[in-house]
Amino acid sequence: MMTERDLVGKLEVYLPPGTSETIARWIARSGVHFRITMPRNSVYGDYLHPHAGKGHRITVNGNLNAYSFLVTTVHEFAHLECWNKHRNYVKPHGEEWKKEFKILMHPLLESRIFPRDIDLALRKYMADPGASSCSDPDLIKALRNYDRNKMLMLDELPEGGRFRFGDRDFKKGQKRRTRYECVEISTRMVFLISGTAEIEVLGD
Repeated sequence: MMTERDLVGKLEVYLPPGTSETIARWIARSGVHFRITMPRNSVYGDYLHPHAGKGHRITVNGNLNAYSFLVTTVHEFAHLECWNKHRNYVKPHGEEWKKEFKILMHPLLESRIFPRDIDLALRKYMADPGASSCSDPDLIKALRNYDRNKMLMLDELPEGGRFRFGDRDFKKGQKRRTRYECVEISTRMVFLISGTAEIEVLGD
């Protein structure tokens, strides 16, 4: 079994300096099976509660920049802490989860490890954390500033532009609040896609 010191060595490649010890301690204390995965388009990370003889499980995408990796990890550990206290008797991202997220994130914010733009966006997000940090436009834009290979967001594509999202090709339409009406080119079906979705621009 991997020791806490071994965990620090594995994690420090993915996390901001000075934070791998904290995450290693959380992993060791909780006994969670923590796995770093290949990129997934639909999620940055996920949490599965104990079931069918398996314990807590957390996965986080390994291609995230260090700050996105940390925020995602905190998000998933908040689920773990919420499940330990409330099991399935509360909403996945209800007040109980928000409380746990704030408790876990507070000391990291106070340690001043985040750049100013992320710090400001994260403090604003902390006032009412949502189901996904990726759904908060200000926070996702601040986090994306530190991506190695920055992709275009749907917000940045002109209306009528053609793009690929996942394995489907679309044409961008009008905006509805935070999402755009996008027509899938092959089927003519209309989908609502978040303005913060990372896309690949297609030629005419």
